Amino acid sequence: MQTDCPLCGSQAVRETFTKGVYNYLRCATCGSLFVSNPPAAAEVHARYSEDYYEAASLGVEDRKGYPSYMKAQESLTNSFKSKLKLVQDRVPSGRLLDAGAAYGTFLRLANSHYEGMGIEVSQYAASVAKKTFGIDIKVASIEHSPPFPDDYFDGIVMWDIIEHLINPVQALKEVYRML
Repeated sequence: MQTDCPLCGSQAVRETFTKGVYNYLRCATCGSLFVSNPPAAAEVHARYSEDYYEAASLGVEDRKGYPSYMKAQESLTNSFKSKLKLVQDRVPSGRLLDAGAAYGTFLRLANSHYEGMGIEVSQYAASVAKKTFGIDIKVASIEHSPPFPDDYFDGIVMWDIIEHLINPVQALKEVYRML
């Protein structure tokens, strides 16, 4: 159970609300809201199965993810084009890591400009990236010892994953370590 703020370390926290089995605390020092009893990483990562990425057959009330990530490739690609431009303006070349790479959609665009690599907690998504698009994505977490040495990357992107992380501060420490 976490009782000090994961962002600033303050012990001046108060219980704000409970949702299901999770207790939410707010830091009086920095205002951060956090879960004091987060689920284990394995429990969270298990949620990102085929049903998360390709849930069109599930009822709307049962769906916990995308109706179909595969059918969204065109719109995702269009969105990632502007994001790639943003990255290129800041990091013109070198090694680039996509943390939370899913099916490798961003990497397919980025690989023509970078030595691109991806990590993804979902074994399912990583296998689709490899089988369907030929993109090799490692099954790993940005929070838990990603398999890369210090100072390895010139750029790291984390599109739409921060809200999925158990410990975003630890993830950012790993990003800092690898950059």
